[in-house]
Amino acid sequence: MDERADNRSEQINGDLTRYYRLLAEARTQLRTRLSSSEIAAIIDVQNGHIYAPRLSHYEISANIEDACRLDGLAEKWSIDGRVLVETLQAMDLWQITALADATERFWHAVGEGNHKMDPARALD
Repeated sequence: MDERADNRSEQINGDLTRYYRLLAEARTQLRTRLSSSEIAAIIDVQNGHIYAPRLSHYEISANIEDACRLDGLAEKWSIDGRVLVETLQAMDLWQITALADATERFWHAVGEGNHKMDPARALD
């Protein structure tokens, strides 16, 4: 057991606090790295996607690449799909995890009835 606190609950709360802080920092980095259209395209493509617990660096980029090639994603969002795929592949694990988290939160909110959400603002 990896005990670092007096009880397991304290340890879990501390770990989650750090985790959410790291996700927030990664979202800040992503907002400077991705355009609003690129963020919206990522959110669009990931609708209904279930992420593996051990998220791969290429899980999101492969979906974007396929959607650009097969579904016209680049034209729909006026983006350069190749550049977006390369940008995603160069991201670190925290940034990819933050994207997955933002996507899940966005589509959960939509599923709960919040249909006025702007996918371009999913990292806010």
